[in-house]
Amino acid sequence: MDLCRGKRLIDQVIEHGAFSEKDAMIIMKELLEAIKYIHENGIIHRDIKLENIMMDFNPTAVGDDRFDIKLVDFGLSVKSNNIKLFKKSGTPGYVAPEILTGENYGEKVDIFSLGVVLFTM
Repeated sequence: MDLCRGKRLIDQVIEHGAFSEKDAMIIMKELLEAIKYIHENGIIHRDIKLENIMMDFNPTAVGDDRFDIKLVDFGLSVKSNNIKLFKKSGTPGYVAPEILTGENYGEKVDIFSLGVVLFTM
């Protein structure tokens, strides 16, 4: 288990306001890499939100090294095994429409949640 000395992404947004487009791009690149990794390993997070993203910020570093991003709280995650899911789960405001309507869903629900995170940043 890693120790993250930074803050939750939501705390950064509350304290400092919206990120610049450049910083949001760096953060999203890290998040997309994390999601790609868990999806390649058959895991769907299902609760991606600003509160579940930890961030260490190093203002003296340059480029992608300024942020160390960790996706946390896998309590609602599931091993997909290439089957479609129906159970409603996640945090309102970040949940993909197919979860709310009771339709079957898969990994794409995490991508929807990332879109909400990007919009909020």
